[in-house]
Amino acid sequence: MKILYGRSTDLGQDYLSDTILHGLKSLANVETIDEPRQWYMYANEFGPSKRNLKEIYGRGFTIYGTLQDHHDNVDRSNVEEKIRAKYYDLIIFSRVDSGHMSPYLQLVFDHYPSNKIIFLDGEDGTNINSALLGKGLYFKRELTINNQYIIPISFSFPKEKIQTPLEKTQVFSQVRPTWGVYIHENEQDYYNDYRRSLFGITHKKGGWDCLRHYEILGSRSIPVFTDLPHCPKNICTHLPKDMLLNALTLVSTKSPDYFMTSEGIDVCRELENKIHNHFIEHCTTEAMAKYMLDYYLKYSK
Repeated sequence: MKILYGRSTDLGQDYLSDTILHGLKSLANVETIDEPRQWYMYANEFGPSKRNLKEIYGRGFTIYGTLQDHHDNVDRSNVEEKIRAKYYDLIIFSRVDSGHMSPYLQLVFDHYPSNKIIFLDGEDGTNINSALLGKGLYFKRELTINNQYIIPISFSFPKEKIQTPLEKTQVFSQVRPTWGVYIHENEQDYYNDYRRSLFGITHKKGGWDCLRHYEILGSRSIPVFTDLPHCPKNICTHLPKDMLLNALTLVSTKSPDYFMTSEGIDVCRELENKIHNHFIEHCTTEAMAKYMLDYYLKYSK
């Protein structure tokens, strides 16, 4: 399958667009042509004589600089001609806000049917670009309504970044979700704080769905999603919400000292293992990209 993955030339990091691109590049028998090239996703852009990964949003942790040279070996030439010739099997517009829409939008509408087009809406806000409804499959991250033409989708975590757990030496992580505050200089220290913690604190920030939820899970800690009971049902749909609500109840009914007992550690270990199994199956970038494509394949028949 050949996929044209498009957005505007005014590139800016967007976690949904970027995590889905990573997932698509991880799938066999799928060639994903990101045009324009999302340069910040490629490891060959960074290094002592090149760019500094820490200058990227979120200090470049987790998703940026993760794609390798072979992921970049795609032909980005003659895109307009290829659209006219229906060379691509699927067109994905990975941002749908007006400031980041692909310049190929109208050309694609002129040459492709709606069942060969996908829109990804990763905005923090809940507004829908209604002008696009019916013109392709519309996936929305912060989805607060029930609409058969709009499908929920979430952030995700690269499989190769999944950590092994450390000995649990603290109940709660030192990392807290505060705007603009980063207490760790490098990614591994950031993960290690969660790895040695039974729980990592998280909550709604710009939107309900946050990359931080998945970073805690990928670091083998249990998210304490403090406002999860208020999360709309069509948002964060890939998280194991029932198990995370159990964790929230556990934290609210037990003292911190309990969690440092052998019983408390065993209870947390059992819960974390169940959560981790769900995470592996549903919350990696590869799993999320496959979820999207599976939906598309049913829609395109």
